[in-house]
Amino acid sequence: MFRRTPSLVDVASVFGSIRVQYIRRNCLLLFCTWLLAGLLIIMAVVQTLKATALTSNATAPAPISGFRTLESQVAGHFALRSKPCFLVDKDGYVLKMVDFTRSGSTGFVETAFFESIFNSDESEKDFVELREFLPSYHGLQQLSIGGEHFWYLKLENLVSGFAKPSVMDIKIGQITYDPFAERCKAEREMLKYEFQEELGFRILGSKSFKIKAGITEFLDKSVGKKLKPNEILSYISTFLDLKNVPERARLVSEIISALDRIFQWFSHQERIKFYSSSILIAFDGEKTQYNSSSRRENGSSVQRSDVVCAETDFSISRKDVVVRLIDFPHTYIDLKGQKSLDVNYIYGLKNLIQIFKRLASLYE
Repeated sequence: MFRRTPSLVDVASVFGSIRVQYIRRNCLLLFCTWLLAGLLIIMAVVQTLKATALTSNATAPAPISGFRTLESQVAGHFALRSKPCFLVDKDGYVLKMVDFTRSGSTGFVETAFFESIFNSDESEKDFVELREFLPSYHGLQQLSIGGEHFWYLKLENLVSGFAKPSVMDIKIGQITYDPFAERCKAEREMLKYEFQEELGFRILGSKSFKIKAGITEFLDKSVGKKLKPNEILSYISTFLDLKNVPERARLVSEIISALDRIFQWFSHQERIKFYSSSILIAFDGEKTQYNSSSRRENGSSVQRSDVVCAETDFSISRKDVVVRLIDFPHTYIDLKGQKSLDVNYIYGLKNLIQIFKRLASLYE
């Protein structure tokens, strides 16, 4: 059978058909790529909007009649389901939200800790001594907010009477997760700060009033996570505003004294283990110069003398500097029936004291 030889026209027609199919296939592929990219962008925008909403809820919960937010808070959870985690009542006490919704939740742990320490009899020497280093505890209080009921711990306001509170929150311990933490929780904690094991502490945040500028500088946990060991000293110096107010170096001596007293307590107590707990350091950034001062150990009832502005009268006392242990949702008494020193906490506390002593030596 005779087979016709393809002409140039036939060849051109075939190649033209192939080209059309190629263009169509590539157009379809390009369209699908654009569509996928568009969907990814939309998803990213939605996630950003959700994150913005969550951040807004966390940092600016709706005001509650008869209460105000704790403006000196620098770390921790700011809100739960748009409800503030910390409030200050009309008497000046701090209310800290606790979660009792799940069996074994941290709310039960922290409440049990405060109840044990402040309701123990005098025979529990370690417990009685510990009270000096904690915000005083005044029981539980239930609030109805937006039709829901929430429980709060009623605690002493540690910055009561401070016109411009300067506050720093330092999480102590090489290990910041408790023995009951799930593996994923433990892994997240270990990744939060690469120098946690080396230093035994990390700075969660700070607010510092700058006298010359007349502003309060807020540094959150993202700044603390980036701090290298050789930058801690500078951070604390900036927090104390020592460059502008070198006389405030006297505060360092009082902070060291307070930390030493806490260290002495930890050096002999063997019943309590503190995980993911913090030390709070605070002072009045505006009114540091006094002839004398007095503060009652309740909410906001405070009496102070007139401020002395003369640089020659820069008197610092324990009542002008607050150094306390805070945050106990992972603190356990008689854990597993074992008694031993809390070496995890002691390691970090010892290193923190050494850094403050190095800072003090620079101003001797």
